[in-house]
Parts: sequence; structure tokens; C-alpha cells
Amino acid sequence: MDGIFQINDNQVVETAHHFFITICAVSGSGGMEAYMDKELLKVLAAREQRWEMRRSIVEKQQNCLITITLCVPLLYRTDEEFGILFLKLCNNFYKTLVFKGHQVCFENCIQGDDGPAVFISTETEAKEIKKICVEAEESIIGGRILDIDVMDRDGSPVGRGDIGLPPRKCFICENPAAICVSRRLHSANEISKCVMQLKKLIESNNEQFNKSPLPLIKDVYEEKDGISDDNQVKM
Repeated sequence: MDGIFQINDNQVVETAHHFFITICAVSGSGGMEAYMDKELLKVLAAREQRWEMRRSIVEKQQNCLITITLCVPLLYRTDEEFGILFLKLCNNFYKTLVFKGHQVCFENCIQGDDGPAVFISTETEAKEIKKICVEAEESIIGGRILDIDVMDRDGSPVGRGDIGLPPRKCFICENPAAICVSRRLHSANEISKCVMQLKKLIESNNEQFNKSPLPLIKDVYEEKDGISDDNQVKM
């Protein structure tokens, strides 16, 4: 994951550090240690589960895998309204892939303690699909709140550096996102304000956002108990 608020599922130590910073910034309380330890373990377990699911899908399908998650603080990743926005943005991205002629298959959609995730497999070569994912993050209205990862057929992550692109920028300033996270350059209020502005931008874009979703992803959202054994959902 290249976003300001999330990183690769397998980078557990950095994930723990990032989560600790986010909770401290939001709570501002020194008495949250026990709560943070418990919540941190749940988030790390969710990320490990998601990582294993990605590896399992790649091994089964022998194709590249796209994983979409929310690139916002945990407070918003687990919020129901943001979950709905997330699914509709995923829907727009899915349409983009189909429109560009790529063979794609919806694999799964889960909701965990680290927020929602959508998994889409594709026959397209990993580096080519990564370029499209980066373009989507930057061009779809509201795409900045998405983190779209790619794993190749061997189960290895393909990042921006692998296709000759610089790291994803922070969506508050022009710095690389990793610098802003590690140096804590933005306050919780700054982050919250930016996230809510993006939310309003998405919701106000009626022409694109209110179009009927693709039947499959619509079914995933509306029929939360799952549509088949292969596409079981936990939303």
C-alpha cells in the first residue's frame, strides 16, 4: 500500500508504529495504553489475515491480484458511511478495468478490524495493471481515499517503484506520504479536515457517483451473507 495512512500488509512493525501514532493523535490521552494494545493486536491480526487471503487467492487463481482498501485513519476505515463510499468507489474502479478491456474477476469482499477490502483477480500482467491502479487512485473522483495494491502471479507485491514511479504523495501536502507519517507532520485535525473534504467531494459528484453499480458488486453489498461459496462476503 502506498497511501499516507496505510502500508504493506507484510510490514508489521511499521504498521504497529503507524497505528500507535494515529490513535494517540485522535485520543490525545495518556490513559489509552491498555485499549491501544488490545485494538492494535486486532488490527495486526486483520492485516495478517488479509495478507494470507491475498496469497491464497493468487495461489488458487494463478493470476495477478488487485486488493483495494481505504487509505484513511482507522476511525474512518471502520465507519459505516465510509464503507458505503468505499464499495461505490471500488465499483467505479471495476467499471474502469472492464471499460479498458481487462479480464477481471471479483474474488471476495471482507470487513475486518482494519476496515474493508475488495479482491479482484486479473489476467493482465502485474506491472501493466499497477500503472492502471495508480492512475485510478489519482483520477477517479475520491480515488485518493483508496489504496489499490497489486500482487503478481508469484505472490510478490508490485509497487510504484517497480514501474518507475515515485512514492505516492501525501494528500495534504506534496511530500512523499511515508515522510509525513514517520515525522508526524500533520495534526489529527488537519487529517480529519482533509478526509471529510474528500468525502464531501465524492458525495457531491452525483453524475459519476450515483450511477447504478455493476450487478456483482451491488449484490455483494446488498446481500451481505454472500452470493456463492467462492464469493463469500463478510460485509
